[in-house]
Amino acid sequence: MDTVDGEEEPDEEIPYLVEDPDSDFEDEDGDIFYRAHPDRLVPQVADLPWFGEGPRRSPSSHGTLETFRNDQMVVVVDIEGIHELLFTFCLCRNAPTEDLQLLDLGYYPASSIRPCTVFMRRLLDDFLLANRECKTSPQNYYNKLRRITNPAFPHMVPDYDAQDRYKELLRVSQQWQIQQMRKMAGFGHRDDPIGHRDLAIQCPAPACPQPGINLPESWKTDPEQWKYTRSVVMDGNFSTQHRKMCRPEDDVALADGHAFMVEDTPYKEHLKTAKEYKELPLNARN
Repeated sequence: MDTVDGEEEPDEEIPYLVEDPDSDFEDEDGDIFYRAHPDRLVPQVADLPWFGEGPRRSPSSHGTLETFRNDQMVVVVDIEGIHELLFTFCLCRNAPTEDLQLLDLGYYPASSIRPCTVFMRRLLDDFLLANRECKTSPQNYYNKLRRITNPAFPHMVPDYDAQDRYKELLRVSQQWQIQQMRKMAGFGHRDDPIGHRDLAIQCPAPACPQPGINLPESWKTDPEQWKYTRSVVMDGNFSTQHRKMCRPEDDVALADGHAFMVEDTPYKEHLKTAKEYKELPLNARN
């Protein structure tokens, strides 16, 4: 800030996209750089976070790539679109891994080893809500992000050497859903393993007789036992078009045996010994 006659004059605004590809600009703290890539001609921001370990890195007027040699282009998927930004990770000896650094800044990495794609947490929350309430499929949601990024040519997003992030959205959204379920069940800050039905919410049906819940203590001696009769109705999927998976080896269980689900291994062992009863066809003879 410069003062003239006791009044402060506003600083000159730093342009976001510069004409000279080799010119860099930095702010007062020296931790944000604005740069125009000579090949892509799109604005890129390199955020240099300091994690409190080791000496604070001094600002440089020659850009981050020449100074630290550890810049990495990362695809950031947000509710405002799909972007490619430069990230500079901390290289101190006791620094956390790259995926933990991203999580500390609010980014959810698509991989724990050399992450090249991150998702904003608000995007994952928005996708889960849109999928549950608006019945938005992952493909339609991702196409919406592409259209937000480039309304005129959504089919060109992501562009250049970036790959399609649709599969990453499928994987990360499942991980995020499991994490939110565990956090809501009280396992967000616990290291002990999750037991059977620990994540289940018990909501007994009022119309279903449950001893100890909605039945009197003397219900066994009541002469009118008809009041405590349970009515069971069979229901299910009679088509089972996708009963057999094309690639069962790709089916990785994230919540095996949690809530009301049975574990996969005991279930398969039960199927080996269970006896299947085939119903007789209904016709004039039976």
